[in-house]
Amino acid sequence: MALADFEKIFADFTLSKQDRETLNSIMASSSGRERPSVFYSLTHLKHNYITFTHLFNLARFSQAGCNIVIALWDMNILSSPYFKKIEFEKYGNQTTDEYIKQKKDEILRLAASLGIENVKVYTSSEIWARFTQQREPHLFTKYYSVLSTIDLDDSELNDKLSYLLQLPADIFFANFFHVLYPEDFRKPIEIAYSAPRRKNLYFVTRKAMYNSGLISMESPVIVVSKEIPRIEIDTQIPHWDMSLGEISSIVSKWQFSHEEMQDLYRNVIGNVLKEVEFVSAAGTKKMRPEKFAELVPSLSREDLVASASKNIFSFFQGAKELTKIVEAPKPDFVNVRTKKEALQLGAVLKSNNAMRILVLANGTRTISQIAKEINMQLSNTSQYIARLRKLGLVAVRDKKVFRSARGIKINFESSLKP
Repeated sequence: MALADFEKIFADFTLSKQDRETLNSIMASSSGRERPSVFYSLTHLKHNYITFTHLFNLARFSQAGCNIVIALWDMNILSSPYFKKIEFEKYGNQTTDEYIKQKKDEILRLAASLGIENVKVYTSSEIWARFTQQREPHLFTKYYSVLSTIDLDDSELNDKLSYLLQLPADIFFANFFHVLYPEDFRKPIEIAYSAPRRKNLYFVTRKAMYNSGLISMESPVIVVSKEIPRIEIDTQIPHWDMSLGEISSIVSKWQFSHEEMQDLYRNVIGNVLKEVEFVSAAGTKKMRPEKFAELVPSLSREDLVASASKNIFSFFQGAKELTKIVEAPKPDFVNVRTKKEALQLGAVLKSNNAMRILVLANGTRTISQIAKEINMQLSNTSQYIARLRKLGLVAVRDKKVFRSARGIKINFESSLKP
């Protein structure tokens, strides 16, 4: 892994002098050894420009040789006003687990499309379950103890109260992921990728953990992205399923500063579009995003709104072109999360027929072809495949059956507790 690759990344992100020195040391010591890991947490409901931009940034870490570890805050998703107001009515007969799995797969597909390799996505509810059950060390007690030392004024928290729980948890997760998921990690996560509004609480939590003796050095290294303006009106953020008119309706109500509009072009739109459109009563003129950002203070609000609406819409069209890979990458292993899942798995895999189906499920055979090869009635074969699908071991696409993973992992400490 070349240190020069990270120096290029540092140019576009912010990190303290201390963190830069620590990260340089990590990169130098990791040469030829295990890849360092980058942690990022997100709440994903729709393909909005914020999620896409952060994944675009994470792709740069991946290309420099890092593993990417994403915590999908499913608890935020299911409690969000947008989900309750709009998405809840759309997801029909899906269970919440199925809906969250769909969101997880969307993140994996976007990540794969942007060239992010070695990515793992975990839901926050699964992480919390292991976190609260962990006894050696008793992490939840230590987490609560650290929270009691944080002064809200120091955190500069100017957001939802749930952030006061989520953001310190992110730093705990990064430091103890190898304890929570020993089947996946052998060491703490070295880097936490942060949006600017998270950084203060990240730093405060890390310092509190260090002062309490929980960690021997101030880790993980915190790398902060450039500002990404938040355009949110009545719980809605522009996303790629919106029409130009719907995006215009939101942008027209956005009370932006010139700096926020400049950040939109420099740090978001410019990642996808090489040219943007300046829309005014006099017509349309094309120019580079950086040039448009320079002109922002001299333009009228009307022209800025019209131009931003059109360019955000074009941004999403370009994003769709960049993300044409539609299949989520196949995980190496399926993690068995609960005792119930382990028992269900055992009940299916004790059958020789199920094992034979798994061997034949290489994507070249239909259900009827598999039934014929193992000399089993089609209805019985379909039932076995349905049970294997529910366990996440096989999938059916274009009528062909294929394995969804190479194997199975069970954590006996956290997965099999009664």
